[in-house]
Amino acid sequence: MITVARRYCTENFLLWCGKYSQEGSGRSKYSDKDYDLFPRYIVLREILEGVESLVEQYFSSLDDCKAELKLIGLTSNSKFTADGQNSIKNNAIQDERNKFVTFINNITNSDLDQVEPLPYRRKMNIDEAKQIRQQLFKIWKYDSYWDPLDDCSPKPTVFLMQANVTDDDIERILEAVKERANNRIFWINEDHVDYEIEIDSFDPTKLYETICCDNNFDWVIYGSHESTITFGGTWLIEIVKQLFSDREDKLNLWERTW
Repeated sequence: MITVARRYCTENFLLWCGKYSQEGSGRSKYSDKDYDLFPRYIVLREILEGVESLVEQYFSSLDDCKAELKLIGLTSNSKFTADGQNSIKNNAIQDERNKFVTFINNITNSDLDQVEPLPYRRKMNIDEAKQIRQQLFKIWKYDSYWDPLDDCSPKPTVFLMQANVTDDDIERILEAVKERANNRIFWINEDHVDYEIEIDSFDPTKLYETICCDNNFDWVIYGSHESTITFGGTWLIEIVKQLFSDREDKLNLWERTW
C-alpha cells in the first residue's frame, strides 16, 4: 500500500513538473496559469515525504493504513503550501490533495496483488535524524552545510569538480563503497528532510548540499552547490586518489562553473 502511494506521488509529481516546464510563463512574476501548475507538484512532493515516513511501519489492517495515508494527503504542509491569499494556488493544492485521497480510497486488495517494489527509501523521524546529525557533527563537523573549499573537516577529505568525474569513475567509486558500506545509508541534507536509502539507489552525482554515510560514520560523500563532490574516509580517499593517479591536478581543484 505504501509502495502504491509512493508511486502515485512520484508519477504525478513528474507529470506536473513537466507541465509547468512546458506551459509555465517562465517569468519571475507568476501568472494565473503558473499558480494552477507549480503548487501541484510542490504539494505532491510534501505528501510523498509524509508517505515515505511510513515505510517499515506496521498497520493492523488495510483500512488503518489507508486512514493514515489520507490524513497525510490532507495535512502535509510547509511554508510553500500554507494557505495564502491566492485562491488559484489554494484550489490547485486542494485539488491534488482530494485526488490523492480519492486514489487511496479506490485501492482494493486485488489492486495490491501485482505491485512492483520500489527502491527502499524511508524518511527519518526528527529524533532519529537528530542523532545522526550529532554524530556527523562530532566526527566530521557537518552542520547542514559543509564547504569543501573551507577545509572545515577535522578529518582528511578530497574533492573533485563534478565535471571532472566520468561515469566510469562513479561506477568504480560506487563498487568500492558497496563492498565496504552497509546496504542502507543515510541521506542528510540542508533542508533537514533526511532519508535512509538502499545503497543500490545511491548516486553521488545527484547530491546537492547533501551528505551521505552509513551508521559507522567512517566515510562520507558530500555534494555541494559549487558542483563539487567531496570524499572523506581513509579507504575512500585512497580509492579516489588511485583512480585519479593520472589526473592528480584535478584533486582539490575548484573551477567556477557559472
